[in-house]
Amino acid sequence: MSHFLYQTSSIWLNIILEHAMDTTSLTLDALSFKKFAIQVQKYIRITLGVNDIDQEAYSLTFKSAKSNGGGLELSDSNDFGKFLNEYEKLHRLQKEIVVIVQMKQKFDKKKKRKQVKEEVLESDDNSKKKKMNAVPKISGLTPHQKAIGKLVSEFCEQ
Repeated sequence: MSHFLYQTSSIWLNIILEHAMDTTSLTLDALSFKKFAIQVQKYIRITLGVNDIDQEAYSLTFKSAKSNGGGLELSDSNDFGKFLNEYEKLHRLQKEIVVIVQMKQKFDKKKKRKQVKEEVLESDDNSKKKKMNAVPKISGLTPHQKAIGKLVSEFCEQ
């Protein structure tokens, strides 16, 4: 473990979710790769609006914020050790580190929208059935609606 980790147990970084074109600054616990990965996974779930996502569905890379190129892979404890060493070095130089999340499969919000749309259509179908058979009850009307109904029925009688 790095000397830096004994001083603090959290790291500050920018995380880029390429699929959602989202960049966020986060402070994450850096005690272990597993804990770090769980926190990144939670961020991805919240950003994409999905309930569950496997770690196999995305890849992580890291690099200095100002550097060109793709960065180094961050997929296991060994890579996490390299990441922490790089973080410590950049932190001493007062530079930022970026973690890039690349989705391996498309997590389109279209699927989510399609599910929501289907649910809305189902509820619309159910409400149409209810509306066709439902007779408005006077007890369910507001006083204003009752007054309007009374006026309309009086005009219809004349």
